Amino acid sequence: IRFNHLYVNYGASYSPGSGKFSIPYLGVYVFKYTIESSSPQVSGYLVVDDEDKLAFQSEDATATTSSGRVITGDAVLELNYGQRVWLRLETGSIPAKYPPVTTFGGYLLYRT
Repeated sequence: IRFNHLYVNYGASYSPGSGKFSIPYLGVYVFKYTIESSSPQVSGYLVVDDEDKLAFQSEDATATTSSGRVITGDAVLELNYGQRVWLRLETGSIPAKYPPVTTFGGYLLYRT
């Protein structure tokens, strides 16, 4: 998932072109995300260096019309310099909105 609107990007660790956050320091990081979708099923992963680390999923098999749903999650990860973190959408779709409901953020909790 690539995010077109950046509100804070100190150190330019997030690359809007790739949608990936590059780890600038060895340490423990916190990542938070909110995913909005009107698809009957939406799923995906928080990914670190091409490895799915945390899954998110929402399904409404009884819905006769598409209704909006919001998934939120967070992760605390110990990461090394140069690793990359991003969100990957497996199923469903995300509407383009401004201001956005779908967001992704990360920050260094402490260095190790």
